[in-house]
Formats: sequence, structure tokens, C-alpha cells
Amino acid sequence: MDRPHYNLNIPMKFRPWVSLDDPRLEHPNPTHEVDIALDDLRLHNPELIDFLGELGMEVSHLRLFRSRPWARYSIHIDLSPDDYADTEYARAADQIVKLNFIFNSWGTRMQWFQQAQGQRPQRNNNSGFSFYSFDPKTCARVYDTVCDRDCLIHAGRIHTAFNTANNDQDRMCYSLFLVSAQGELNWDRAVTILTPWLDVA
Repeated sequence: MDRPHYNLNIPMKFRPWVSLDDPRLEHPNPTHEVDIALDDLRLHNPELIDFLGELGMEVSHLRLFRSRPWARYSIHIDLSPDDYADTEYARAADQIVKLNFIFNSWGTRMQWFQQAQGQRPQRNNNSGFSFYSFDPKTCARVYDTVCDRDCLIHAGRIHTAFNTANNDQDRMCYSLFLVSAQGELNWDRAVTILTPWLDVA
């Protein structure tokens, strides 16, 4: 498997604007996510939007993840069931490229997996978001990294994330889905474009 994660060093600081006491984030689950309006992103981070535009990229949508200490996500892919049913699933999955801007994170790990041949995922729903999760018994871990910094990730490959005690604080992650202004943007193309701002060592 090609590397699915790079730490990011872009020339501007991402400015968060949603507080932990925002009512949209009040939820009994240890992990919770909400869609955020792109107009809010443009309002609070116009330099980022301009920077991506100069590189021929845009943000198609933004999701905010809030997770509690010791929270663990299922092993999953960031595709809806309708997307997964598409006969061009592999091509669609390779275009799930995300910039993650992370706050209040101490020791969170992300892991990526490959699934055994012939196995199928489970349909799930979390807080109104449909996705596919995978039985850990059918998956082999292929990549593991600490994920406490802003980063570029491949979210169309099977992955998970889990927190530590996290200084007894909730972790926040603004997750931006990238697309090309000129057409499709797959993982390899995104890495090529952003290489000057990635930790590639």
C-alpha cells in the first residue's frame, strides 16, 4: 500500500471557530460528527481557500469530528452505501482526499488496513451519516501513525482512529474533502500537488 498519511505544513494557520459547547456537538456517542457550511470555512479561513485555489483545488464539503478521551472509531471507509454500490467503487474511493486540521490531540493514532479477499463490509449509521465498517478479523493492518498534527489523509482506504486519555479533553478535527477545480482529484495527484508542504521523510 502507498503511504496514506502525510503531516502538513502549509503557509497559513487554520483558524477554528466552532466551540466545544456548540449545541451541534452535544451527543451521547463518544464520537460525533457534523457537517459545517462551506461559507463558514470561507469566512474564517479565506487564505486557505485562496491557497488551494491557486493549486487548482477546492473544498467540496467540510465535516467536524469531535471525539472524547479513549474514543475509538470503527474500521471504516468514508464512502456512503450508495457510493460503495457503484461499479466504479475503486476509482471513487481513490478520490476521497482530505485535509485534516486537528486540535486538542495528544497521542491519537490512525491505522490503515487491507481486507481479506471476498469479504464484505457492514452498513452502518452514526449520527445520521451512512458509511461502511469492516470486521477487524477480516482486515490486516498495513500502516500506523500518530495523528496529532494537520495532515493530508487518504480516507477512501480502510482505516480507523483512536484516542488516548488525551489530557482529559475532547479532540476536534476539521476534515476538508478536496476536489480538483478542473476535474477528478485522486490520491497520487493530491500528493504530487501538495508535496512542497508535506513531510515526506
